[in-house]
Amino acid sequence: MTSRFCIPFEELEVGQSVEKIFSIKREDILSFSDEIGDLHSFHVLQSAAHEVGFEDIIVHGVHLLAFVSRVIGENLPGFGTLYLSQEVKFLQSVEPDSEILVRIEVLEKREKRRVLLRTDIYDSQKKTVLWKAWVSSKHFANGQI
Repeated sequence: MTSRFCIPFEELEVGQSVEKIFSIKREDILSFSDEIGDLHSFHVLQSAAHEVGFEDIIVHGVHLLAFVSRVIGENLPGFGTLYLSQEVKFLQSVEPDSEILVRIEVLEKREKRRVLLRTDIYDSQKKTVLWKAWVSSKHFANGQI
């Protein structure tokens, strides 16, 4: 069995951050859309994307959320983090065959092992912010559930 990475709540520090780059291929968007049963929107049909002003299909916002969740659960704080709530702003669309950079930063440590995280998604050159979110989580690191 492989060990799971986590930073114990006591060792989390305000300002601590992590960044990960992901590639999102057209096939990934279509597969995600198929998985959730979205078969006719501007996320899957180029004709529908044109109708609403996009040049091509775009990634679902909740698909982007999956990358944020992955970085939180694997890197900061890591395994045992329970996602409680979020506030998100979608600032730019993400097209197929793009690279995104997910950045997570610890903003606050709160009572009852709660953590406020800032989560940003940038284009791969970190020039354009595509998404901003604030996530409240409860941290159960080291089996302290």
